[in-house]
Amino acid sequence: MIALCILAVGAVAWAMVHWFEIQRWAAGEQRTFQNVMAGALRGIQAGDPRSVWTLCRATAAYRFFHALGPGHGKVLIGGAALASGATLKRLSTLTVLSSLAQAATAILLVGGLYFLLQIGSADLADLTGIWLAPASYVAIAAIGVVLIFRSVRSWHKIHQSKQITHGCCGHAHGPSAGDVATLRQHAMRSL
Repeated sequence: MIALCILAVGAVAWAMVHWFEIQRWAAGEQRTFQNVMAGALRGIQAGDPRSVWTLCRATAAYRFFHALGPGHGKVLIGGAALASGATLKRLSTLTVLSSLAQAATAILLVGGLYFLLQIGSADLADLTGIWLAPASYVAIAAIGVVLIFRSVRSWHKIHQSKQITHGCCGHAHGPSAGDVATLRQHAMRSL
């Protein structure tokens, strides 16, 4: 049993090291494609028609590396799956809907700020780094606090519902008559 635990810890540690390497590689590739996209945008502004296709190819490739890279969505969806025991179909639906919501939000934020406030791309990048990224961290932390609160509350309800009589140690020393009857009913149904 101890050998199995040591093997499991070793496997998790090995996977984490490689996972962080993959994350660093994906983040580097994201930067590369962002530079290619910026160059393509400069080419489009200069009137080069080939830059449109370069931009299309770069954005398509960027999506792949962005999906591999670090992000809050994967952590949240993975946590929701572990906490709720969600089915693959439900998890896939949640993933697609969250991706669409993220895309729509990004388009509305960037488009709205650009057209309403006439903010340029450099100012939008500064705004993202200064305000939006920290706001997303706070939102993720708030979701974590809510999940912890719900967990503690349900744990508290479970432990408060047990009736402890005076002079008792507080736990059952065997199944109650109701537990035995329920077990008997389930056994009869399975036969």
